[in-house]
Amino acid sequence: MRSKNFIIPMIFLVFALCMEVPLLSSALNLQVLKGEVSVVEQGEGTKIYASDNSIITYNAFNVEGQETIEIIQPSEEATLIIQIESNAPTEIKNRLIANGHVYIINPYGIFLDKTAHLEKGSFHLIGAEIQTENIHENFNPAPSTGDIVNHGWIEAAKQVRLVGRHIVNSGIISATDSVQLIDNNAKDQLSVLHTGLIEAKEVFIEAYKGTCEIYGRIEAKNRIDGQYGGKISIQAEHIRLIGAYLDVSGDFGGGFVNLGGDLLTKGQTFKAKRTSIDSTSIIDASAIVYGPGGEVLAGSRELTSFDGEIFAKGGLKGGDGGLVVTTSLSQLGIYVGTVHVNATSGLQGSWILDPLSRKEIELNSETNRCLQVKK
Repeated sequence: MRSKNFIIPMIFLVFALCMEVPLLSSALNLQVLKGEVSVVEQGEGTKIYASDNSIITYNAFNVEGQETIEIIQPSEEATLIIQIESNAPTEIKNRLIANGHVYIINPYGIFLDKTAHLEKGSFHLIGAEIQTENIHENFNPAPSTGDIVNHGWIEAAKQVRLVGRHIVNSGIISATDSVQLIDNNAKDQLSVLHTGLIEAKEVFIEAYKGTCEIYGRIEAKNRIDGQYGGKISIQAEHIRLIGAYLDVSGDFGGGFVNLGGDLLTKGQTFKAKRTSIDSTSIIDASAIVYGPGGEVLAGSRELTSFDGEIFAKGGLKGGDGGLVVTTSLSQLGIYVGTVHVNATSGLQGSWILDPLSRKEIELNSETNRCLQVKK
């Protein structure tokens, strides 16, 4: 980040190798706790060169509207941890580029403006205290105190993980592998709000004691020849799909959508108290060319309401229809919900309402709505 104390380009070489007392660059308010780090600043640009498993702290870490920060690491698996020791949120308003894993930890939260663009690396934005030793293997943050808000574009090479007291995404989050939105301090309130776009092979959203509202698109589809669709899992006390579009379709087989629980397991448990899918929401777990349709579960402990549309169709050139389960341990409400598990060149799939008693719906082939329950 640009220093207001210097006009000419600056090169800071900070090395911390088995040192008891870390070095401090007062111009950047930078302290190196672990690893070998060098910082090069010129004009509106900053380059941070960091060895694997480096840990640094800043008194404040913000990317202003004209700034670009590029983090250069030894490999895409290398890790840099940036701890913010401030009583204010981190604000990112422009480009942050990395080629490895970057953890930005600020217990007061992290805010990405609509002009923000995080590029190329794997980004972990944490609004909580967390032990940094072996952070990949022992990822166990304390209850979050800061909110994570993204109005911009996070474009990761592999992974994106947002952990906060509240998670808001009205922007774009895309990753080659996985995206995780985690509220680990939810208290029966709106914990995760998604109105934008998420793209990844696997998407996990967790707010076990709070409410998760999905208005936007989540795409774990796979259009690569010979590949199955991906996975979407949403777990919260209250799950609400309102005008949402969830897509796990795949060229050679549909993927898996899990809303609220486990699919047809012995000693079944549901993590959601209530799950609702409104009439403008669509879930697609279809196979596109070959292969079977995927699996969709919408379950709850108290009430599941389904008024939307679910597709788990077999491939056009071969493949059976998939499996759809809409169930609750207490109440199930289906009013205008429609399920498509048909197959052009295979067997029709199944729509199951109550996996505990294994009841199955017989579908009207024209309307895809319930004719009768098969016991």
